[in-house]
Amino acid sequence: MDKLIRRKVIISMLFIGLTMMGLFSYRYLPIELYPDAEYPTLHINISTKTNLDPKYIESQAVIPVEGIISGMEGVEEINTRISSQGANTTVSFTKNTNIKYTYLKLEEKIKAIAKNLPEEFSVQVNKAGTGMASDQFMTLQVLSDEDIDYVRNITDADIVPVLESTDGIASVNVMGGRQKSIEILLDKEKCKALNITASQISTLISGNMSEKTFAGSVYENSKRYFVNVTAEYLSTDDLGNIVVADGPVLLKDIAEIHFGIKEEDSYSRVNGKEVITCIIAKSPLVNIIDLSKRVRDEIAQLNTELAAKGVSIQVDTDVAETMSENINIIINLAITGAILAIFILYLFLRNFKIVTFIAFAIPISVFSAYYFFYFFGISINTLTLTGIALAVGMLLDNSVVVMENIFRLRAIGMPREEAAVKGTKEVAKAVAAATLTTITVFLPFLFSDDFLLKLIGEHIGVSIITTLLLSLVVALLLIPMAVNQFMKKQGEQVNFSTLSIHSRPVQIYIALLKICLRKPSTVVFSALLLLVVTLALSLTLTLNTLKEIEADTFNIYMTFPNGNTLSRTDETVRSYEERLQEIPEIEQYNSQVFATDARLTIKLKDDFEKIDNKTLNELKDLVINKTKGLRISDVSYEAIESSENFQGGGGSALMSGGEDLLRKMGMGSQSEKIIIKGQDFEKMSNLAELLEYQLEELENISNASMSYSRGKPEARILFDQYLMGIYDVTPAHVVTELNNFAPQNTTSIKYKAGDEEYDIIIKDKELAEKEEEEDVEPVRTLEDLRNLEVVNDNSITDLRSFSQINLGRGQGSIIRVNQDKEITVNYTFNSDVNESKSILEAARIEVDDLIQQTDIPTGIAVEVVHEEDETSEFTFLILAAFAIIYMILA
Repeated sequence: MDKLIRRKVIISMLFIGLTMMGLFSYRYLPIELYPDAEYPTLHINISTKTNLDPKYIESQAVIPVEGIISGMEGVEEINTRISSQGANTTVSFTKNTNIKYTYLKLEEKIKAIAKNLPEEFSVQVNKAGTGMASDQFMTLQVLSDEDIDYVRNITDADIVPVLESTDGIASVNVMGGRQKSIEILLDKEKCKALNITASQISTLISGNMSEKTFAGSVYENSKRYFVNVTAEYLSTDDLGNIVVADGPVLLKDIAEIHFGIKEEDSYSRVNGKEVITCIIAKSPLVNIIDLSKRVRDEIAQLNTELAAKGVSIQVDTDVAETMSENINIIINLAITGAILAIFILYLFLRNFKIVTFIAFAIPISVFSAYYFFYFFGISINTLTLTGIALAVGMLLDNSVVVMENIFRLRAIGMPREEAAVKGTKEVAKAVAAATLTTITVFLPFLFSDDFLLKLIGEHIGVSIITTLLLSLVVALLLIPMAVNQFMKKQGEQVNFSTLSIHSRPVQIYIALLKICLRKPSTVVFSALLLLVVTLALSLTLTLNTLKEIEADTFNIYMTFPNGNTLSRTDETVRSYEERLQEIPEIEQYNSQVFATDARLTIKLKDDFEKIDNKTLNELKDLVINKTKGLRISDVSYEAIESSENFQGGGGSALMSGGEDLLRKMGMGSQSEKIIIKGQDFEKMSNLAELLEYQLEELENISNASMSYSRGKPEARILFDQYLMGIYDVTPAHVVTELNNFAPQNTTSIKYKAGDEEYDIIIKDKELAEKEEEEDVEPVRTLEDLRNLEVVNDNSITDLRSFSQINLGRGQGSIIRVNQDKEITVNYTFNSDVNESKSILEAARIEVDDLIQQTDIPTGIAVEVVHEEDETSEFTFLILAAFAIIYMILA
């Protein structure tokens, strides 16, 4: 120790090196709001070539695949969702599973079984984990006073290519407006005379198109020429000259070909006005804050270029902005805490130079800790920064103890170097023990079986442990060396006895200490009484309720009855938007509307509490209540599991992906669920719908939703085999025509004009003219289906000639958990339930009574799963760790 204290250059270089390594590592650390952790899961996707009955997919593909999965080691849960398009299976493994090895093993097994599945199925294993952070990080609004279709074309041509070329951008999804297209309007009578259908036209267009293909090479005059075959449609004349029948009959002879506009598949509005919305998704492992800066620079440049066209781009939501605000708040709190700690230290020591030595422990420990962040593979996020903020107040403790002991020995006359060495050695074990007892608090997290709980402990623990250990090293090496040099330069100019025991704060402490020593029984009794009171208060806390996050922006998710058209859904949403205008606290509402679901992002005014004295929870309940009486299937604050476009939490930028983490920390809406298990899925779905309806009638329930999607209305075509033989048609002929039965059919290839590409759409000329005259959404009726023209090798026959059509409802999605069918009914309590544990218990009893009074069919099990205390385990571990520390210190 005495040799180290004299080596001021070595010690200085050591800490300068550690600090520089930390600062260098900081540049390569990802910055995010929540830690993007990969769950120990694998995903198996079973896709089909055409839509099939979910029951058929379950029996022929899902059950065999699940059988293979269940035989693997470490499988914790198998969750499968089956729809008419295929099935998605999520396999959760135990925390100690080697995912890379398991992935290879599972992929090998899946490839082996895929050979035995029917040929219409394809199976793929996906290793991509379920990150806690959403890839959608920014939403833009493209604004203009011009026609919305004009704005959409400007967006597709000038904005999207620039954004997609920005480094770090994975994709840009555009909503609203209509895109340009090439319309082919078929003359129905001419087509019938020539035995030509829309499906044949689509096949001819696709067949006459070919991308650039290498076809070998040829030689001429000692030169080698590569032969490339290219067949593209570069003008409408190229399309019109396609031969569709003998004669030759050209496509332009039986159809009109011109530029047109595609029908919309979604709407996007802000306060009822149509806008174009761009949803930007980031690439994995990109620094969101840096990416946001690059995108904003591109937007600024685009706004300058697009000003002449009357178009501007506005950032609506930005995860990076929210992230920066949260991170800056934590950093400011940490800096404020550090300044206060240094100020309190100055009140005791009354010497600025000495306080400066100790204060150096904070930046050295914090900056050096970034290297360990990089070493352990954790990011800079709210958890790690919170850990640093908590540790800042403890970083000075070790240095203060070492310095005070050195000064104490110097004050009694001990030589300078001897005081520095002996003073450090005397307290080395004490400060090391104090640091280790604090570190011990986070050891229980390492043994937790809960993934998120362990994640919290790792991120907060690494930040606190590394900074505290570094502060210990600073106290045992840097402080003795610095104090030794300080005493050498100051000589006898400083009265060390005054610094150690004669300052006023120290004298006050000595007086209080003497009082406590004279009355030990009173002190012990008071401490025990304080402990009992603290425990009593902790037991009365409402640990079972979640704290609603106070944010001025939230989402409302809606799903609509299956079979809804886009126009009908939009009509309902517009009615809801009119009701929202009655709420004065709302500043802005953004709507994203699809045929079967919609999402509204509602932003409140800054001083919304002062308008009608309504709390955030009361306003959210009011917004939900405004949906009553409208034709809406489900409504919720969170993305509904059965939603087609917003499934998986593609919600607000702030909340997407971190809901589980927030719940673990005691934040979020108080929601619970009812699990229905059995084998008869039809009875289970009927029971789920009944429970959903009954739950919404309860006073303490704000809304309820189901985890499965109801079956869509469908028309079933039943063939007459005898008549099919007479007309010489097969089901394959029917399927070919049905693939092009929609009012407008988009071909698989594109029309190119310069750098732009356009969809080629085939329409019925008569239907298109009717649509334009009456300004209605084009639809196919049941009569159109019966009159569908089916072409065989020789003639055209109407579908009604050899079949009949029955109306019914198709099978909805099927959910399987651990190879058993399962449906979950989620319900959310009203805001006042969060106020008291007794109200929560009363609401739960009400739900339990409802289940007992419901007639449960035989063979079906119903289980009510209450939201267990997500913070109780966290709190218990903290209390247990502090109890261990208390016993050690005692």
